[in-house]
Amino acid sequence: MDIVRNDIKKKKRRNRIIVGSSAVIVFGFAAWWLMGLDVSTPTVEEERVWLGDVEQGEMMREARGIGTLVPEDLRWIASETSGRVERIIVRPGAWVEPETPIMELSNPTLEQQALDARLAFEAAEADYLTYDVQLQSNILQLQANLAQLEAQQKEAALDAEIDTELNKEGLVSNLQMRRSLLRHEQLTTRLDIERQRLEFSQNNLDTQLSARKASVNQAKARFDLLQDQFDGLTVVAGVAGVLQKQTVEEGMQVGIGQNLSQVADPKNLKAVVRIAEINAKDLMIGLTAIVDTRNGKVRGKISRVDPNVENGTVAVDIRFIDPLPDGARPDLTVEGVVEFERLANVVKVKRPASSRPESQMTIFKLSADSDIALRVPITYGKASVSQIEVVEGLNPGDRVVLSDMSDWDDHDRIRIQ
Repeated sequence: MDIVRNDIKKKKRRNRIIVGSSAVIVFGFAAWWLMGLDVSTPTVEEERVWLGDVEQGEMMREARGIGTLVPEDLRWIASETSGRVERIIVRPGAWVEPETPIMELSNPTLEQQALDARLAFEAAEADYLTYDVQLQSNILQLQANLAQLEAQQKEAALDAEIDTELNKEGLVSNLQMRRSLLRHEQLTTRLDIERQRLEFSQNNLDTQLSARKASVNQAKARFDLLQDQFDGLTVVAGVAGVLQKQTVEEGMQVGIGQNLSQVADPKNLKAVVRIAEINAKDLMIGLTAIVDTRNGKVRGKISRVDPNVENGTVAVDIRFIDPLPDGARPDLTVEGVVEFERLANVVKVKRPASSRPESQMTIFKLSADSDIALRVPITYGKASVSQIEVVEGLNPGDRVVLSDMSDWDDHDRIRIQ
């Protein structure tokens, strides 16, 4: 016969009550915890954001740009004539003097033209000398004729004087006397004419030679031009320095005026740095700049500001005050920082992503003693490379999010854990 045990039923009932009560308590606590959370606030891991503190103090306003070292004295060597590159004598990297031959060109047509021009010049010069000798010979002949006439004129004067005296004594007829006087007059007239001819020939000797001289000068000018072009087939450096570039190779055909090589003085370099156009209004000649050559930093001053904007940047030339470190050479990539001004006792923060000077934007500011960051409006002032002035909206000691928060543009608060 079975015996009913009431104590077992009571124990099972008590266990069910305990389990049910525990479940109610757990579910109630979970509900209470969830109700305390703001499910609309997104959570961002602290490792994914860049945080910074607002500070107050001095700020150097500056602009940064990338550029290269460029020789102050740079010379392109251009071809003086067309031709074919026969031989390259010096390669880039070698030191050259002004008369150092760099390459040799060939142009058979030019060689023949130079030879013909030399022969034509020599022929014109010989013709000029021959004509000059002929004119001098003519002058000598005139002088000889003049001397002969002077002798004849003196003889006729003497005869006329004698015949005149003898006629007075009745020893010579009047006819003979008149003949002597007439001959004397004729010879005197011829003597005057010959003297004028000699003077005219002497005075106009240069005029008579000028036409031949012009032909000589014309032939010489053509010869000099072609000879210079012929000499230009041997390309020389022209200046002392290091051969930087060569744009041709052996066997290539080049034209007149084509750039062949580049020579520069590596000891006299400047930095050409490109600064963002937003800072163009502040760029002035004489501003101090620091150039980082990756082997040391060198101070300099802006010597030129390009008036044109290219690809959103403005080129500035920086002339160095301090000596360049070892290893500095043309076309070396450098980073330049131009110093505009020092701002004293300003509220500043490390420059957030997408921040613009003299603008109004919003930024996430962390609440004190909380992991919640609220979006607050702020007004920026002047900006530097790594810092920006805060005119309104933040106070020294505030902690803000500096990284790009465009993914949370639809939220005014976030939780940072």
